[in-house]
Parts: sequence; structure tokens; C-alpha cells
Amino acid sequence: MKEINIHPDLKICYSCFSLYKLKTDEVFNCPICHREQNLNQYIDYLDNSKKTVRYGYQYRDQYEKDFLNDPKLNLRYNLLELNDIYSFIALAILNTFIGNIAWEGVKALIQKIKNDPLIIEIEDDEFKKFLEDEKEQEKFVRYIEEFRNSKMNTNPKVLEAITEEIDCDEKAEKFMQTRRIKELIAKLEKIQKSSKIKSKKGKKK
Repeated sequence: MKEINIHPDLKICYSCFSLYKLKTDEVFNCPICHREQNLNQYIDYLDNSKKTVRYGYQYRDQYEKDFLNDPKLNLRYNLLELNDIYSFIALAILNTFIGNIAWEGVKALIQKIKNDPLIIEIEDDEFKKFLEDEKEQEKFVRYIEEFRNSKMNTNPKVLEAITEEIDCDEKAEKFMQTRRIKELIAKLEKIQKSSKIKSKKGKKK
């Protein structure tokens, strides 16, 4: 099974690109450069980073490849999200405004990931390839920066497909937050919990 096990206390400093483990309070400091970070803001940044990776890199890469085979680009996807490690890397890029600094920081960060198995246990073949592919890493940095700056240098058909993906996901997210859906989810969770209890009671010793 493909998996990247990320320690729950793992943090990344979006100032110096350092990875470190730290149990945090609401405000914490990077142990390397001592930059102060706010936990709530950090969570918001990470959530934004995940969306940037999904639309600015993952979907763009898929649709650009499809466009080469079918310029009409009629096919649409529901891609599985990439592992959080991509979002960790993108988080630092999004907070660095000079491209060369971002690229140098990513190279140093990747070396850290490759050389310190205690930080991240990697069993994902796709990410292992990414760690060894400098051209793909450079593309990742460029795509993240272009999405952040709203200046994606790609075909209009690809932009249209990405825009549709964002719009569809936003509508689905809003739908899942409606009161009726929340009530249905709560009922399903209650039924599931009750079913598990009955299942345990019915087992013979």
C-alpha cells in the first residue's frame, strides 16, 4: 500500500524551509531561525497550500498531458489528493516571493527528507520518483508560484478545466455544510456506531 507516514507533530518553517517536530501551543517558534508562527494561521496556510497543490500542480499537470492528446479537453477527473508532504513543500514556496530562493529552499528541503528517515517514513513510489527528479521538482515550484500569482502559463483550455474543478469542489463543499446534510451525516454515524456495538455484543468468546 502506498503511504507516507507523517509524524503528527511535524512542522515546516515557511521562512527557512526547516522541518522539525514540535508539540505546539497557539504561538510557537522555529527552532532554527526562531521565526514566530501562529498555529491557527499555520493551519490556514496549510489548507491553502493543499488547494494550491491540488489545482495549481496536480490538476494542471493532468490536463496539460491530456491536452497533448486531445486539444478539445472534454474529459474531467476527480483525482485523489496527493499526500500531505507535497503541501508541506508548497507551504514554504507560497511564503517565498523570490523564485530562486524558493527553488534553493526546496532543494535543501528535499535533501532533508531524503537523508532523515526519522522525519518522514516514505513508502510511496510516486513520491520517491519525485525526490529523484529535479526537473519535476523545478516544475512543481514553478506551477505553485504561478498559481499563487494567478499567472498560469498554460493553454486556455487547461485553465478552463481547472476553473471548472475549483467551482465544482467549492459547490460540493458548500453542499456538505448545509444543515440537512450535516443531520444526515450525524444519523449515519450514529447508525454505524450502533451497528459496531451490536456486532461486538454478538461475537462469541
